[in-house]
Amino acid sequence: MAKIVDLTYKNRDHMTLRSASSRKDSQEVPVDPNSAMSKALTNPLVLDLIFGNLGLPDLKTSRLVCREWNDVGATFLGKRALLQVNKLFSYEGSEPAKMTTVNEKLIRRLLISEKFDSSIPTNKKTEVMIRALTHVEKVSELTSEIKFLVTQKEFISAFLEGIRLLGSTKIEHVGIFRFWRGHSVNTIPAQEYQKLPPQSSLTSLKFEALSDFQHDGNEFRPLIQIWLDCAPNLTSLDIATTFYPNLDGCTSLKVLKFKLVKCYNEHYRHLNVTMMLSQVKNSLIKLELDHSMHNYVASEQIQTAEEVPVMSELTSLAIHAVDVYKIGDFFNEKHLPKLRSFSVRNGVEKSSLFSHLKLWSRHRGVHSLALTMDSPAWMVQEFGRTMIDLFPAVKELDLRLNITFFFSLAT
Repeated sequence: MAKIVDLTYKNRDHMTLRSASSRKDSQEVPVDPNSAMSKALTNPLVLDLIFGNLGLPDLKTSRLVCREWNDVGATFLGKRALLQVNKLFSYEGSEPAKMTTVNEKLIRRLLISEKFDSSIPTNKKTEVMIRALTHVEKVSELTSEIKFLVTQKEFISAFLEGIRLLGSTKIEHVGIFRFWRGHSVNTIPAQEYQKLPPQSSLTSLKFEALSDFQHDGNEFRPLIQIWLDCAPNLTSLDIATTFYPNLDGCTSLKVLKFKLVKCYNEHYRHLNVTMMLSQVKNSLIKLELDHSMHNYVASEQIQTAEEVPVMSELTSLAIHAVDVYKIGDFFNEKHLPKLRSFSVRNGVEKSSLFSHLKLWSRHRGVHSLALTMDSPAWMVQEFGRTMIDLFPAVKELDLRLNITFFFSLAT
């Protein structure tokens, strides 16, 4: 997640410098605006070079110098930092206080989270979360990214209500990060998952679980689905769930990063991944498959010829969980005709990479190959022969072997 800083400092009107005549008696001295130094330090090209090399703390303090520096600093901060927008609001007693003013350049990237001003009563936090989206001017027009860290089910409802009130926006990326443990979340009422306004600018969506699921995760299926349904131009999806999402409406999807996270429900652990892939078979260019589970029982997913999709446009494939994604009659030139880049690493068992490669037929289109595996030394020669047979046209090879040697000590 991008750096989060407090972006609500008030600004000074005049630039001042300290006299170097005496450390003890140094004073702030007004600078002549017509001097060469002043002109240089207000030149947009010079400022872009200077500010482009500053870290976030220095960018923040530089805005205090003068109006010009405040404007340039706000531009750079708006691109690199997240504005924790719900902290702009506070209460005076039992009534809302005036919202902290903020430069409109700082609202390009927003964070909605559980962090509020200490004056906010507990029973007013959901209301403030809605106001954070609806009372800041020009969010619909200027905000390009929103990240939502959800810790309570009430915040999900408030966040969705705020988006509905905003209407159609120019938001390009939404990231939803879920963090809680155990059974602290009950099923959210279906009426709270009403459709969102169409988000034609939304091209990138990320959903990530930051803690282990202790349940099947079904309450998040509609949350993800309403975002997929409102984004007809979605091109990138990065998602970690206990289930395979319905991508039937994602006709423009180019990049899919999918991680199957820990799930104790056997039904969801063994669902057919090809059903999800079939829904985006004609648009997907880059595919990455991963998992986060322990004690997974590897099982080869054998499908009929009709069930295995032809990924007609896929050029890049990465599999970081070979035990989970063993798809029969899929890894060949027929089903991956445009594949050029392939990356794979070991799964649970040390021999799993070899067993996965047995599913492959010769593919002469792969030019870039990245392999990571643990292996005893005696398997390396066999491994080399397998690679040459399967991928004879490879021009770029990234091979990482953690080789194990066994010694026999005479007694």
